[in-house]
Order: sequence, then structure tokens, then C-alpha cells
Amino acid sequence: MKIASLSYGYPDKRNRVKFIFTHEQAKALLKLNVDIEVIDLNPDKTLYKNLSYEHFESVKVFRVFNYSIKKNHIKAVINLFRTVRLIKRGNYDMIIFSFINPKYLLLLLPLYPKYKGKLAVTVHGVGGMALWESKLKYFSKRYFLTKMEFIFAGSDFSNFLIRTIIKPVCYKKIIVNYYGINKDKFETVINKDKEELRKKLNITNCKVLLTVCDLIYRKGIDLLIEADCILLQKYRDFIHIIIGRGSEKSNLVELVNKNNLTKNVVFIDYIEDDELLAEYYKICDVYSMISRTTYKPLGLEGFGISYIEAEYLGKPVVGGNSGGVTTAVKHEFTGFLVDPEEEKIEEKISEYILKLFTDEKIYKKMSRNAAMYVRNNFDWNKNAGRIIETVKHNL
Repeated sequence: MKIASLSYGYPDKRNRVKFIFTHEQAKALLKLNVDIEVIDLNPDKTLYKNLSYEHFESVKVFRVFNYSIKKNHIKAVINLFRTVRLIKRGNYDMIIFSFINPKYLLLLLPLYPKYKGKLAVTVHGVGGMALWESKLKYFSKRYFLTKMEFIFAGSDFSNFLIRTIIKPVCYKKIIVNYYGINKDKFETVINKDKEELRKKLNITNCKVLLTVCDLIYRKGIDLLIEADCILLQKYRDFIHIIIGRGSEKSNLVELVNKNNLTKNVVFIDYIEDDELLAEYYKICDVYSMISRTTYKPLGLEGFGISYIEAEYLGKPVVGGNSGGVTTAVKHEFTGFLVDPEEEKIEEKISEYILKLFTDEKIYKKMSRNAAMYVRNNFDWNKNAGRIIETVKHNL
């Protein structure tokens, strides 16, 4: 069985987490003896030559440059022709478009005659299916979906969004295929002593609230910091660790200083070391990220992998109910969900965190539920297995 995965981005030695979904899925397919080839359509031009080939963590990857038609239409057309020729020569049993991107249409049209009936796409909530985009993008995505033989929805919310665009006759194309979790990332810490790790990281005698994400407005970190301020009035012995980088960092640091929270809120830059990041997940008591919808491109939480990473280690979550988060977090079962647009929502966030800090019975129950829920539902081998079953059924 031979499958191609097309993606407008893929991890490289400089950034090992960009478009990590595509990479984790490819690794899982490889483990199940699928001949998987990834075609990265937007590689870092400072690292690669056009049409270069490498094995990245055992996965075969073609790095194909993406040239703007507006800036250099001749080079863009020539490169499109080369890309199409590369894919046609692959003689794949299925081509999976990772994410919806209008630029894929330029590839779809010449590839369709050869690969009709062998095309699939994975739909995420973020950006790709935003109903508030321009009509041109909306209808181009709708047309793209109608040409697919299979549509993999990464969450229940993605499934819902797809059904608002395609006609009911196409609903049979949809296959809900939940994301997985990289369990290897946590194997080194899962049996380590929590208190020993805290000593190693210089954290003792306090509750730990953790956030791991890009520091952008959509992640709702400002709401969490405001909630920290309220929480501090009722519970003083806690520290909020925020790991990540992004455009909102300076504003968030200013907000922390303004509310005199420098002793309770700590910023840590993006952590590349998986084992070190896993240690921070392990030592925290509660994980929180208040995802909100901003009604802009990339303004929707497609799923929220960090939620299920925390839950895998038995950490209850306080999250925002944006987009696909309702699949990752189950309200009052694995944690609590809040509406970021609700009035005085900071008070409710602080109440939920306080409850998890102080009510041992609820904490233990949600901790068990969280670990069980993730281990039963979010597995890359299961994700890859559904793809293999789909290909076999289609052959």
C-alpha cells in the first residue's frame, strides 16, 4: 500500500513541531508497514533545495518549493508542472491532503484525472473551514471537498463544519478520525516521581497551573492572567507556568506586571526538548488554556493537542469551548469548559481552578477520567488504522 501526504509545511531540523499532525500520522502509517511519502509544499528555502529528498525521522519527505504566481508566474507554473509530474509518477493508492488550502486547487485539477476516487483530505477547524471567510475561499473549499472521495474530520466540531458546507448527498464521504498523542514523548516521565521532578525544576510547596501554547490572542492567556489575579485573593500558594512564544507575549508580561503577579506567573520560552516539556506536564496539577474564537483567518481552535497531552498524564483541564476543544475536553468529566465571551468569565475560570486545587475528591475523579478518556480515544495507531481500512475498502 502506497500513500502520499501533501502538506503546506512539515517539521524540519530548525522547527520540529510545525505541522506536527502530518508527521505523527506519517510515522504511525510507517509503523503499520505503509509505504508513506510526504510532499512538503512549503519548505524552508534556507534549508533545502527545490525538489530535494530526505528521510526525516524515518519518513520519506520531498521538499517542493511554493512560488507565488503574482510574483513570478513563470517559475510558479514550471514548478507546478514538476510537482504534478512527481506525484503522478508515485502511482499512489491514496493521496491525502493534510489541511484544506485553496492553493491545493492548482494541484487538484491536473491530478484529478489520474487519481479520481483516490483523493482524501483531513479537515481541521482552524482556518480551513472558517465560515466567515470570503465567498471566493468558501466556494473554492466547497468545490475542493466535493472532489474528494473521503473527508477525514479530526474532531466532532470539524465534522459539524463540513456538514454546513457540503451537500447531504456527500455526508457519506465523512469519516471522523480523531487525532492521536505521541505517547513516546511521555514514556520517560510517566513513572517518575512528581515531587522529585519538582525539586529538579525548583518548584516546591505550591500548586502548579500550566499553559503550553503559542502566545496569541486566540489562546485566551489574558483571561487566565486576570483569573490568576482573582484566584490569588483566595488561594496564595500557586504558580502559573506559561510556556511558549508569540505576538502577545509583551502584552501578557505587561498584564502580569500591572496586576503584581510576578511571583505567581512565570513565562518560559518555547521548549524544544520533548522530555523537558513532558516533565512540566508531569509536575503540574491543572492544565488550562482558554481558547476563544476570533472570527478571523486562523481564528478557531481546531482541536487543541496540548489539552489531551495534559489529560494523558491525568491532569484535569480548564479550557475555552472554542471549536474542536469540546472533543478534547469533556465538561465535568475530564475538566471544565467555559465560554470566553461570557460576562465576568475570569471569575468562573478562577472558581474552577480553585475547585481543582482544593477539592481532592473531584480532582482524583477527573484525573482518572482524563487519563482513561485520552488513552481510549486518541491514538495515532488507531488514526492510521482507519486510513488503512479506508484505502483497502477503496482498492
